[in-house]
Amino acid sequence: MVTARLHRWLEPNGVLLLCLAVPGLISAIGVLTIGNAGVLAIAFAIGLGSGVASRSITVLHASVAILARGRTIARSQLLFQVAGLIGACLAVQLAPTPRPGFAAVSLLLIASSVLYVSRSRVSLRQQASRMILGNRAPSLHATLPQSLLIEAQRLSELGAYRMALVVADAAVRVLVQHREPTDRHPRLDDWAALEPKMADATREDVTPPVELVEDVLALANALVGDDPTGPGTHWYSTRSLV
Repeated sequence: MVTARLHRWLEPNGVLLLCLAVPGLISAIGVLTIGNAGVLAIAFAIGLGSGVASRSITVLHASVAILARGRTIARSQLLFQVAGLIGACLAVQLAPTPRPGFAAVSLLLIASSVLYVSRSRVSLRQQASRMILGNRAPSLHATLPQSLLIEAQRLSELGAYRMALVVADAAVRVLVQHREPTDRHPRLDDWAALEPKMADATREDVTPPVELVEDVLALANALVGDDPTGPGTHWYSTRSLV
């Protein structure tokens, strides 16, 4: 129940960050007020974080290339089993009292969350954009190319870069179909130069680079914004991708 709700609002990286940071903070607070209630709260937070994280990692495995997916899952499961074994041995051998033990757990979890952020470069702004814009209705009061480009920009803000490239390409294709053959935009040659890169990015089972998405949206914005059938203004700024 918790995992499904979190994944509606956050990307898997953001969910994993919460699974590390929240139990770490609750453990740190529990150290100051050790008691039955504090121990239960810490145990619940760690157990919930572990359960949500295991299901979120399954979601991340879907983004791994098919040929490497089996090897990646086997390696991660081995690491989890070894980490669980080491943690159990340390707890039994050291047998710490509650306060030092929970303090060590909180420090480890908080340090791990900081390290995870630095390695995965989780964008807090992108996570906030997804929470705010995730359920935004599509534009229905603009021309079809403009509506498609608005949707492409929204998808890029949510981190769905491959889908953003496909929708932006559709916006330009619809625009070209509605123009007269003699009315060729001068920047269509630039768009044709980007098409092979877009094809490679959408064909591969990996996330395309942000720079490519920025270039595609900026050029699509220039083409659609200059559409004589529309209001003749540029609709977007790719700064929101950063």
